[in-house]
Amino acid sequence: MCLTEKNEGAETIRTNEEGCISIIDLHVEMCYFLAHESWSRWETKISKMRAKKRLSPACSKLFGVLCVIILNCVCHSSSANVKESNTTSTVVPPNLCKLESSLSSVIVDIEESIGDEIGQSTTPKELPIVGDPWNQIDLTLVQSDKRYFRLHGKKLQLSAPLDRDQDDISSIVFQVVCKIKSTGESRTIPVIARVSDKNDNSPIFVDEPYEVSISESTPVGSTIFRGIRAKDVDAGVNGLVEYFVVDSKDEKPEENGFGIFTINFPHQGAITLNRTLDYEKSNKYFVTIVASDRAFDPSTRRSSTSTLTINVLDDDDQPPAFQRKEYNSTVIRSVLTGLLEIRPEKVQAFDQDSLQSQIHYTFVNGTPASYLSYFLIDGTSGIIRQIRPIDNDFETRFEIFIKATEVTEKRKFAVARLNIFVAALNSHPPSVQASSLVGYVPENSPVGTIVRSLNNQQPIQFAVTDPDLSPNDPRPRYEFELTSTGFKVDDDGVLIVADSHLDRDTPNQPQLQFQMIAREVGDDKGVSSAPLVILVHLKDVNDNSPKIRPVHPIIIPGGGDGRRPIFKIEAEDKDEGKNAEITFSLTHISNNGTNKFKIHESTGVLDSIGKFATGEQFSVTVQATDGGGRMDQRIIEVNVVDGPNTKAPLFTQLVYDVGVSEGSSIGSEVTTVEARDPEGKSVVYDIVAGNELQHFQIGKNTGILTVNGQLDREDLSRYSLNIKAEDDGGLYSISTVNIRVLDINDCNPAFLHLPYKFTVKEGQPNKLVGRLEAKDQDEDQNGQIRYEIVEDSPFKVDPVTGDVFTKYALDYERQKVHYIVVTAKDNGHDARIATATMTIGVEDIADTEPVFSQFSYEVLIPENSPSMKVTTVEAIDPDTEKRITYYIKQGPFDKFTINPVTGDLYTTQGLDYERDSKHILIIGTEENDSGNMGSTTTVVVHVKDLNDVPPIFNVVPRPIRLEDTAPIGMVVTKLEATDSDGTSPFNKVKYEMIGRGKALRYFDVNHETGAVSIKDDLRKEMDTEYLIDVRAYDLADPPLDSVVTVKVNVDHVATVAPDVGVGFSEIDYSVDVPESSVGGTVLKKLVIINKQDEVIPLDCKITSGNQDGLFQVKVTPERNCEVVLTRTSLDHEKVSEYEIQVELLTLPGVISRKNSIANIKIKIVDENDNRPEFLFPESQRIARGKKFYGAISEDAQISTSVIQIRAEDKDSGEFHDISYDLEAQHDLTRSYFVIDAKSGIVSNTKAVDDVSPTLLPFRLVVIARDNPKGPITKSLNTQIPLVVNVIDEPHRMVLIIQGTTPDRVKIKERDILEILQDSSNLIIGIEKIAAHRFVSENGTLELDSSATDVWFYAIDPITDHILDREHPKVAETIMSRESSKGISYYVSSTLGVRATEVRKPITRAPLPPSPVGPLVDGAYFGTAFPAALVALACLIFIVSSAGICFICYKWSRYTAYKDQVQRVVRPPRSYEPVYVDHSPSLKQYETQVLNMRVAGDEIDIDDSDLQVDLNRSRNHIYHIDGSSILGGRSSSPCSDGLSRPTSFPELPTSSSSKTPILKTFQQHVAGKADSVTNPIYERSDDDDMSISSQVNDNVHFRKDRMREYSRNKPSTEL
Repeated sequence: MCLTEKNEGAETIRTNEEGCISIIDLHVEMCYFLAHESWSRWETKISKMRAKKRLSPACSKLFGVLCVIILNCVCHSSSANVKESNTTSTVVPPNLCKLESSLSSVIVDIEESIGDEIGQSTTPKELPIVGDPWNQIDLTLVQSDKRYFRLHGKKLQLSAPLDRDQDDISSIVFQVVCKIKSTGESRTIPVIARVSDKNDNSPIFVDEPYEVSISESTPVGSTIFRGIRAKDVDAGVNGLVEYFVVDSKDEKPEENGFGIFTINFPHQGAITLNRTLDYEKSNKYFVTIVASDRAFDPSTRRSSTSTLTINVLDDDDQPPAFQRKEYNSTVIRSVLTGLLEIRPEKVQAFDQDSLQSQIHYTFVNGTPASYLSYFLIDGTSGIIRQIRPIDNDFETRFEIFIKATEVTEKRKFAVARLNIFVAALNSHPPSVQASSLVGYVPENSPVGTIVRSLNNQQPIQFAVTDPDLSPNDPRPRYEFELTSTGFKVDDDGVLIVADSHLDRDTPNQPQLQFQMIAREVGDDKGVSSAPLVILVHLKDVNDNSPKIRPVHPIIIPGGGDGRRPIFKIEAEDKDEGKNAEITFSLTHISNNGTNKFKIHESTGVLDSIGKFATGEQFSVTVQATDGGGRMDQRIIEVNVVDGPNTKAPLFTQLVYDVGVSEGSSIGSEVTTVEARDPEGKSVVYDIVAGNELQHFQIGKNTGILTVNGQLDREDLSRYSLNIKAEDDGGLYSISTVNIRVLDINDCNPAFLHLPYKFTVKEGQPNKLVGRLEAKDQDEDQNGQIRYEIVEDSPFKVDPVTGDVFTKYALDYERQKVHYIVVTAKDNGHDARIATATMTIGVEDIADTEPVFSQFSYEVLIPENSPSMKVTTVEAIDPDTEKRITYYIKQGPFDKFTINPVTGDLYTTQGLDYERDSKHILIIGTEENDSGNMGSTTTVVVHVKDLNDVPPIFNVVPRPIRLEDTAPIGMVVTKLEATDSDGTSPFNKVKYEMIGRGKALRYFDVNHETGAVSIKDDLRKEMDTEYLIDVRAYDLADPPLDSVVTVKVNVDHVATVAPDVGVGFSEIDYSVDVPESSVGGTVLKKLVIINKQDEVIPLDCKITSGNQDGLFQVKVTPERNCEVVLTRTSLDHEKVSEYEIQVELLTLPGVISRKNSIANIKIKIVDENDNRPEFLFPESQRIARGKKFYGAISEDAQISTSVIQIRAEDKDSGEFHDISYDLEAQHDLTRSYFVIDAKSGIVSNTKAVDDVSPTLLPFRLVVIARDNPKGPITKSLNTQIPLVVNVIDEPHRMVLIIQGTTPDRVKIKERDILEILQDSSNLIIGIEKIAAHRFVSENGTLELDSSATDVWFYAIDPITDHILDREHPKVAETIMSRESSKGISYYVSSTLGVRATEVRKPITRAPLPPSPVGPLVDGAYFGTAFPAALVALACLIFIVSSAGICFICYKWSRYTAYKDQVQRVVRPPRSYEPVYVDHSPSLKQYETQVLNMRVAGDEIDIDDSDLQVDLNRSRNHIYHIDGSSILGGRSSSPCSDGLSRPTSFPELPTSSSSKTPILKTFQQHVAGKADSVTNPIYERSDDDDMSISSQVNDNVHFRKDRMREYSRNKPSTEL
């Protein structure tokens, strides 16, 4: 029998040729199953073999012997077990390494780690595997590369932190290999560890920042933004995100979007407009959005915050508004005013929107109807003009309504009123008349009192007339101006009081005189009437009482008889008339003197009647009454004396000092005073001061001073008494008695701060309880106090300080309060005492444990209620001071907390009914930890279920792919959600679709089962993707929900041939668009072909090239695509060309792929929309781009370049080209200069050495015009002033730089210019940079080519004039010593050169000083000096005449020679370069050097002028037509206008006779004799020397190449 091998899962079974399993193998297999598995597993395996036809009919015959095989297997197993048991003597428990509860695999749950946490346990805590892992079985873990777990017995423990979110794992599958130690058998058990999520991640916003722009007209309820999205990597409810709009305190109130915007569906995050927007109130809002997860426990929910910026776009929702609702103006009759002057401001309206639309003004209505014939309004500016004078008298006022309309589609408008008053021609001033010029008014009249005339008591009224007014003219309003502030004219023209304090009484005036004028209100010319003089009398009122003048005591002699005057009483009254008439009377007389005095009513004379006794005194009350009843009283003292009494009594001593004991009895004598009257009269004593308490009395006749009352030193220790001694005539004198009260111990000590109440804790010996304090008012020892307490008291007291202490420890339980009597005793001879009682309370110390009276509490609280009060537990403390501190001894500490003082129990977080429906806490006290009964109490908290968990979808749906032919009603998927709430209806779930785009139209969900099905034909849309949002909600009120999105991809299977598919007719387009095109312009229409029927949807979109959003595409009614410009913002200068790509969108099966994308090239055609802009040189930056400055030397030749004007135009092509032109206000100024139209170079056309100073500086205008070849109407131009100054010698300044050559300084010319301008704030121009000039020791002008002179000038930017060196601005900022040093320092430090000074330039060598000979014998040769001058003059004349003749002779020879010479090139008049050549037949001349002054030498000598080739081997011919022999500009008077070279006889050379200039030249030539060349006009960098004319830069000299002289031929100097 041939055997083969076949795989059957993990087992290998041998079969024969017929596919039948061998009997032996089947026997072995069956024995294995019966030994290790079960009979049912064996039956299952046999059925599988039959199904796979691996058990043939032939093999079925063998089933008859299965019983024998079974018995053999069983017996074999039994015998094997018996043998094993006999050998090991160990009983193996059954089912080792098998799972409990007949499970095939182990499933455990574990929470993910937070941070590095690895201590969390699994559920169940141990693997349900039969066997003891320490003695019976061995367990081994088989894990993947990352090992999360380790085993400890049967417990799974984490070996590394497990992050469900970061590692993206929801479960871990691994194996446990269980091996039986006794048999060595092993078994592999699969384990699935499900990782539960913890809420350890906050939502994270994506695609931040959020910003959106919306129109202010957006309807309320509109969804304005859907881009809010946050991700939470947690799972389940911890990963579900809800969005909320919250209030932000950080934003400005007007920019806070809270309440204005809301999120209606928290799970979607769509922002909805909640209130109407107003751009004018706020154009920007900041909406603070919180994204929160939906963890079961609200206290553990995590959130993030983001801000949505909402820009409110202005819409045309506001009408225009006038600045004022009403305007006024006045015109003059018969006068054409022209532009009206509007009050209070000009007529102007503005667009309340930010769009600032143009406003158009019109008249819409008015009265009278003829207003249009007189007035006209400008529609753009609102300016109102009078177009015709008003010549009639009946049109006196116009009322015109002005309409301001926005130039927009909505044509919103506003209306204002204009009042135009027609005033008469004011050729005459107004005239004012008064009903009376004299008025009367009572003084102190209230404001508004009318001033009346004297005769008829009529008000004083004013009337104004104006001759200019006709009867029909409206009466203007006049205002009255008074020179007095006490009166005014009311609206009726009546004179009234304006000051309520008008007083006629002295020192004021009884009458007021003032002037008054009338002026028309609004009369700007200030024309007023002639002034009127008004006189107002103030009438008196009785407002003053009479005043009696003060009167001294009257002394009258005793005796007498009859009626006699003794005094005249005087009084005054400020009133006048009857109010000032005073009547006197007596109202009271003391001492029964009523009949002894009389007073005259009118005169006030007081008379005495009858006899008077000496010593009588009377008080007479006098009353003065005026005519109005006001009165005044005064008391007059009258004393009667005995004849003439002239001397007062005298005391024996003026001051008495005595002492008296405070214990003296009444009547005790103190002292005796004595006084004697010089006239021998009797003396009477009296205490007149210091005895207010009546403690003393004095004998009237004896002068003995005695004690009259009880004395108390503590109350009053000293007295000072004034004793009067008076004789019979009333004369007296005063003496002082000073009394000191002597102390006795008469005061008891007195305790202060009673009552005394103290407390002290029990058990504290020698403890300070409190302090006693007493005071004794006696002095010395009588006032010193000592404190005492009875000896048997538990307290002691310090006898001096009064501090009370405990003697020993007190016991609260024995005595709670102590009452102690304390004594205070003074140290007097007879000691006096005081007592007081102290109340001392003993404070208890806690020594008894508190116990709970109630052993258990049961409460019911709702779940999810953090910080909620649960109940209050109470323990009882028998101690007086109850100290109980509660704490949670056992229970969920993280969920509850207790107030340690009150026993109030609170939740620290929301409880979860689904996790624990009941919590048990044991509460104890810190004071009682004994564990005895009552030391603790139990609180059972039952949790009430709430709807706090939303339904959660069990599985996240995967994307679904359908064909568009799928039938309606087909179930796409079935969603299932569960709610983990504990009770119904909170855990009942239903489903609904909440929509996403077009998904609601084509799909539906079963409310009960969650099955999603097709609702409509999918072929109606070309969309290939639908997002179906399904909401699962529970049945609570309000419900909780969750949303899941099902993604459905639809394949459109319809196909067409490529050549008949829908597509663009062309795929490449080119469009030319003017840059001035406005928004909304259609740029190109793209024709779509093969559109078939109307059912196929079509759309177009721009896929590239539209980054700025300038273009958009839309489908036309003809179902073609057109490209539209979105806004007016094309600019050829910024972007000249755009390339966009448009894609055609339709059903995939009908589109032509090759024609579905069109490329459009949009070329922006340039237009002339930019004016030329001038480019300013850095040297004129102080001018700030307002004008150009140029300068020209006074001796400049014609066509000298002054300045080059440059401008540029941003346009392209012909619009970029610029031409220049010059203009001037005066033609004479314009005639001096010309500008090159192309290059912009300004040059002179005339010499400027004789310009009138009135023309300086030259003021020109440069015009730059673009598109010069085009018509003027299509060109733009820009103008700018050009100021040209003429440079003369006083204007020039030189900056000297040592050690740097001119060519190197030239490189830094711009930096030097900047430093000079910054130092002076003037416009600086650099004329040239040349070799340094200096005067040598022998007085000649020399050049130093190693140093540099920078020649410059300064222009005042304010006056535009060039400034002299002596000008204050130049002298202060440039030429002064300090400024020169400063400029030199900055130039040196900034540029790295050595600048030394700024000075005026050196143009010629100074004359040598006149020699001064020594004085001989102190005599002055005054007599010889005139004769010497005459002789010198004659000598000069003779030599000059000889020289002139010699020169004339030479000149004539030169002219003759010149006629024979044929010149190759003559200097052209156009100042082109002149080259001088020589003929071979010319006579050879020796090299001559002429030292001449050429025009301009004194002004400008450059080192280039001195570089002449002096090689002796060369012949040189110089063109000297422009030379001046003696320094003048004209030729010799003997010449014929031409010049020729002159030869001189050979002279011996001597170095001493050479000038410094020649020395310089020969030194230069000696070093470069072999390479000297004469450059031409266009010099090159290789030239060593440059020979040019100082007068004309275009004239140059060239050597004669045909003739050479001997090198040894000496040269001769002239």
